[in-house]
Amino acid sequence: MLEYLKQTLSALPPGTIIDATRYGSAGSTAPCNDALLNTNPFKDFAATGDLTLPPRVDTGKLIAEVGDIWTSWGWWVFERDGMYKPNRSGFSTDGYELHIGVPGPPGPPNITGTSPCFPHDIARDDRPFPTTITAGPGP
Repeated sequence: MLEYLKQTLSALPPGTIIDATRYGSAGSTAPCNDALLNTNPFKDFAATGDLTLPPRVDTGKLIAEVGDIWTSWGWWVFERDGMYKPNRSGFSTDGYELHIGVPGPPGPPNITGTSPCFPHDIARDDRPFPTTITAGPGP
């Protein structure tokens, strides 16, 4: 997921970053499909962060541009009903999901991601994930 987030940032205006510091942590794991916690379920990893934009960047245009970026990668992308608009949700061919939008006025746009489901022992909470992400190649 980190690589997809960095690739997204690389295609946006210089100075755009993802910042999760106000959330206390960048991400966490959770059981997939609402599985019971005591059944050793498969888990996914989810991360969220606010987008810090350079001055004079139009948020609505940027959100649409992100949708176009994900579409160019061969992802299925659409705008969700029932959420503040504009927004875009992208689904990769390898099971990852990224979502971008404004959670509610006023507020910065944010981006969230979710991994596919992995076996419980692989999807661990003790693996580091950056609270601030900038453009560029993966770790």
